[in-house]
Amino acid sequence: EQVAAADDGTIAYLAGEGTTSTRVVSFQRSGRPASLPMPPQSRAYADPRVSPDGHSLAVSMRDQDRDICVWSFDRRTFTRLTLDSAVDTSPAWTPDGTRIIYASRRGEAAPNPYWQTADGIGKPERLIESVDSSQQFSMAPDGKRLVMRVRSTKTADDTAMLDLGEQPRRLHTLIDTPFNERNPTVSQDGRWVA
Repeated sequence: EQVAAADDGTIAYLAGEGTTSTRVVSFQRSGRPASLPMPPQSRAYADPRVSPDGHSLAVSMRDQDRDICVWSFDRRTFTRLTLDSAVDTSPAWTPDGTRIIYASRRGEAAPNPYWQTADGIGKPERLIESVDSSQQFSMAPDGKRLVMRVRSTKTADDTAMLDLGEQPRRLHTLIDTPFNERNPTVSQDGRWVA
């Protein structure tokens, strides 16, 4: 879960053990690793996701603000995407790279999915309001279906889908078992979920 790849072959991962790290490493097709010159300080990074074009990296910050930030590989700059006081985690890019989806605890007990433009302009939009926790997002290549992990009070971690064109939007359960299903990923042809 702590590794991400772009269509151009760029790979980024968290160095070290566990689910957070103070160092993010990238690989190009040549195979040589390089630590990204992201601010080390006392913050920890989680959930790295490379943009579809390979030019940016979205990460969850595990610091006092718990926001989503975007690293530009080209400009070597770090920009905070979310600026509210809520805990924001689990970033994911839309297939066209124009938006970032993330889980946010804005006033509710459970994180709900939001999205906003990747450049941070405009206000975030809540995609659905649910009493169940929604995280670990993967969008189908058509940009119309969002698959996620949903923590159900009845069965633990399940997999659900949100049809973004449906009004009103509602979660459609895909996998609902007594076991934990985590980190769903939609295949590049949009036919499968791993």
